[in-house]
Amino acid sequence: DTEIEQFFHTIIYNRQKPNELFLAIILKTLFNSTNFKNAANELFEGVKNSKAVCAKVFTKNDIAFKCYDCEKDPTCVICKECYEKGKHKGHRVLMQKSVSGCCDCGDPDAWNEAGFCSDHPGYANFKPTYSIDDIPAEFRENFLRVFEKCFFYLFNLYEELKLCKQEDLVLMEAIDDVLKNIMGALEFCGEKSMALWLLTCKLFKTKLSENKRELFANTSNIKEMSFHSINKLCDFTYFEALVFYHQLNSANIHDKLQNLCIKLFVDYDFKIYMAETYIKMVHFIFYTESHENKEEQAQGPKYAYTRLVGLDVQLFTAEEFSIIGVNSVHFPTFLDLFEELLKYAIRCPNYSSFETFMQYHSFFFYTCQKTPSRKVLLYKEGAVKRILECLNTFNYCFKIDVTKKHSLNPQIVEDLIYLMEIEYKLLQIVDNLFVELSLEENKTTRLEVAQDLAEYFVNTIKRNDIKAFKESKEFNKYRSIHIPYYRAFTLFIKNMVEEPTSAALEKLLKTDLKLSDRNIEIVFLFLFQIALRTMTFTIVNEKKIWEFYSPIFDIFSSMYKNPKL
Repeated sequence: DTEIEQFFHTIIYNRQKPNELFLAIILKTLFNSTNFKNAANELFEGVKNSKAVCAKVFTKNDIAFKCYDCEKDPTCVICKECYEKGKHKGHRVLMQKSVSGCCDCGDPDAWNEAGFCSDHPGYANFKPTYSIDDIPAEFRENFLRVFEKCFFYLFNLYEELKLCKQEDLVLMEAIDDVLKNIMGALEFCGEKSMALWLLTCKLFKTKLSENKRELFANTSNIKEMSFHSINKLCDFTYFEALVFYHQLNSANIHDKLQNLCIKLFVDYDFKIYMAETYIKMVHFIFYTESHENKEEQAQGPKYAYTRLVGLDVQLFTAEEFSIIGVNSVHFPTFLDLFEELLKYAIRCPNYSSFETFMQYHSFFFYTCQKTPSRKVLLYKEGAVKRILECLNTFNYCFKIDVTKKHSLNPQIVEDLIYLMEIEYKLLQIVDNLFVELSLEENKTTRLEVAQDLAEYFVNTIKRNDIKAFKESKEFNKYRSIHIPYYRAFTLFIKNMVEEPTSAALEKLLKTDLKLSDRNIEIVFLFLFQIALRTMTFTIVNEKKIWEFYSPIFDIFSSMYKNPKL
């Protein structure tokens, strides 16, 4: 292990990249031979590397096939080899070139079992011809020791870089080079024996503290990169620490790390662990960037994301993994980022904030696509209310001053389009959840959840009404174009009401949801006032407009004349 230690010492103390390829140093140390290729061939001669799933990572110019009769999701494809070995005669097939992602053959969450090729029977039917115990004990211990040491020294380099007062380009390049070579060594081993992929998964799930490793990293904080003043035992696993620090690498390295993660899907338990880790460590996949000047800093946090975000489509398009994500103990922290990214989109309505939010939104999109995962999200304690709370931050987010003469310039229109698209995606989420609630067969459960949500809606709208009253000058001066929270309320009513009649609406509000007459009056008056501002009618015409439209509301037509209001 001396060569490995010398390699890292050269980087840390001399601030220069050693000339010798680190990959060769790792493999020489691992196989205890300068001719490590021959040593590896001899050690794993005759090993059969069968796999439950293909998981081949596609590269540029690779050919993939979509089979509309076998896919379980529009994002699913298989490689050329799996297509030729599968049974797709008479199926609707589309050939594609230069696709991203990996081959889904053998994955029961992505591909129908009848479409699996002869080499990849799927997790349930797979009978592995290998295990970690097949690896010679001495080599197994050496493997874990060498890679554990490599990753620990890499984490030290990350900390050295992060704690530097000035940008260190030499160190940044060295870190990229080190991680690339570590991953290259892991892939070299995985190609020799599938059991070594399993051993890699075992190492990644191990806590650094189990190996008595200390870092400055503050593992109690999973929302931002923070550090202790002194070294402490690190309770991150090696995989969590890698996710924690990987934002310091270049985009090219992010791609290679994502590909490595996909190759580890051969271990189904590790795939489950990866889904849990994605939810837990999401604040390091989406992270705050440093500001270029004080003006930017005053605007609040600026968010970006790494290429590791691409794992969401590999994981959460499967309902089992979406359910794992929602049930995670870290899901509330995951939702915290939801609100932060919405606020960022409001502060900076541009393509960057829009794209960042859309990448995050993918989890909810995939979760709401299938009934089982949608149900889990609907009944997860506090989840729907938290989503609605985030949605409510969109109120008054775009305002036009009707007291001034102006025309909408192209920049305002462009900003508005980004916000409207986010609003549309948000309303899709809640609409899917409300549809699922309306289909609940247990009437008692449906009414209990509906009553709870109705009370939450009413209290929030009343709170917004009080805020608008206190800020009446601003409220009367501006017209808010974006009111997604109130549209969410109308979607809730639309899905809960049995039929589109006044009688059915009255029964829903008063009998089923148990709303008082007073609450109904307050809520619908405020919603109507907001609707006027959305349509940018002038205040002086408000009464005329209300009198014209009020018969449509039938049971609420008298509220405007109520002296108490």
